[in-house]
Amino acid sequence: MNTKTNFYVFQYAGKEPALNRSDELEAYLAQYFYASSREYSAWVIDKKFTERIMELASYIDASTGYLRKGVDYEEFYNVYTSALDYLDGHPNYSGDGWTSGRVEAGLYPFQKLAKLLNQNL
Repeated sequence: MNTKTNFYVFQYAGKEPALNRSDELEAYLAQYFYASSREYSAWVIDKKFTERIMELASYIDASTGYLRKGVDYEEFYNVYTSALDYLDGHPNYSGDGWTSGRVEAGLYPFQKLAKLLNQNL
């Protein structure tokens, strides 16, 4: 089982994952942070999407899962929506049943990642 699959178990409490692009971003971020903590890089989907994940990750404190202090929320939200739009254009994430899952501006989309990173494991 890979890191992303393990995060699905956490996200959905063992239920079947929904076809939700925002949840996919959250799972890819979890995979990215895990790989970074092990000193290897996680290559996800393709180079362009990996760059988006890396940019998204640069806004997030890997120890808490929340935005780093001083991050401009609008900049973060623009990168988040850009990554969602990229997935929407990818054939693996744009078929029947897929939803955006985009959170409204002003809300934080990665609550489960933050919850995971704040647990005392």
